[in-house]
Amino acid sequence: MNQFAKKRDISFSDLLKVILENINQIFKHSLILTLIFIGLSFLIKPSFSTTSVLFPYKDASNMSSLLQSTIGITSMYPNQSDDLSRIYVDLFKSNDFIESTLNKVIFDRNNEESSIFDLKYSEELEEFNQDQINMIIYESLIDNNLSVSYDSYTGLFYIELKFKDPKFNFNYHNQLINSFDYYLSDLKNKKLILKTDALTIEQSNILLELEKLEKIKKEFLENNRAILNSPTLSNELYKIEREIRLKESSYLAISNQIQMNRVDISMKGNNFRIIQAPVEPLRPNLTKIEISILGFLIGLSSSTLFIFFKNYRKSL
Repeated sequence: MNQFAKKRDISFSDLLKVILENINQIFKHSLILTLIFIGLSFLIKPSFSTTSVLFPYKDASNMSSLLQSTIGITSMYPNQSDDLSRIYVDLFKSNDFIESTLNKVIFDRNNEESSIFDLKYSEELEEFNQDQINMIIYESLIDNNLSVSYDSYTGLFYIELKFKDPKFNFNYHNQLINSFDYYLSDLKNKKLILKTDALTIEQSNILLELEKLEKIKKEFLENNRAILNSPTLSNELYKIEREIRLKESSYLAISNQIQMNRVDISMKGNNFRIIQAPVEPLRPNLTKIEISILGFLIGLSSSTLFIFFKNYRKSL
């Protein structure tokens, strides 16, 4: 055991000696890479990130079941908030939603009007039609600028954007959140409008049936004036009146449901709570100093490894 430790100490001291003997070469190589990385930091535009955290309301007009039936997604999770977060993430990254934001006006750091379409469009796309261009821009945005995820434990879902312009990033992030809130309401309302239309038709049919029953009752009373003296006729009148009461109850219940649906349809937004709102970034993801330090560390480690393998490759 002592003999092994002694060999290890000697090996380490030899390595340290080799490094010290070549310290000038290591420092020179590290300095060169540092200067290269500094140059790259001036050539490459820095990117800025914004993040936000949203929490879906669990009881927002049975949003989960409404959205599932509207977009054809079946429930996979027993936890409603988790299921709703998963649906929100899928919808947020959907082509249908993202395309609706491509041409919306966004102000950049120079306070000039711009848009995602203006930012992503290039002459290379001229050979494609409009639908193909939108799809290419959508894929580029999803791959390079937008990241969306959710936490199955907390039910939260997270949005991150990366752009070269911090002001543009911040404004587009806020616009995405607001647009998504209204987008969810529109999806929900499509289903509610269909349900309301069906209920309105059913209500009209019940009203026609009530009018027929009232007419039957009126004719029955006119044709049977001695009804009080006849148990059979009284029983028949009771059946007619009972059927009228049932129809009236159904009519009132459907009327209440229609009114509730119309109230829900009139309410726009408020489908989630913003736990963490996006903040305009003040510094890029990697500063010039951090890039310089990264270049120095890469130069230091690579030159040290090169010298190590150069001197000990035979023993390896």
